[in-house]
Amino acid sequence: SLVTLFIYIFTKLSVSVFSGATVLHSVFGWSRFAAAAGLVVLTAAYTALGGLAAVIFTDLAQSAVLLSGALCMTVIALSKVGGYSELMSSPPDDLNDEEW
Repeated sequence: SLVTLFIYIFTKLSVSVFSGATVLHSVFGWSRFAAAAGLVVLTAAYTALGGLAAVIFTDLAQSAVLLSGALCMTVIALSKVGGYSELMSSPPDDLNDEEW
C-alpha cells in the first residue's frame, strides 16, 4: 500500500505540474521545464512562508473559481436546451423507461 500511495502522489503531482506548465507555455511562450520549475518553486515558497493559511486561502480561491464556472456552464446549458422543464420532458431516444 505504501508503493501505491507513492505512485498515486507522484503521478498526481506530475500531471498537475505538467498541466500548469503547458498552460504557461501556451499563454506566455515559456519553456515547459522553466514553467514547471517556477510552479514548483512558487508553490513551495507560498506554502513555506504562509503555512497552512496560505494553502487554505488558495483552496478557497480555487473552489470559488470552479463553482462559478460550474454555475455558468449549468446556466448556459439549460438555456441551450430550453430550460430545466424542457430537459426533463425530452429524454434521449435510446433511453428506456426503466432508466428514466
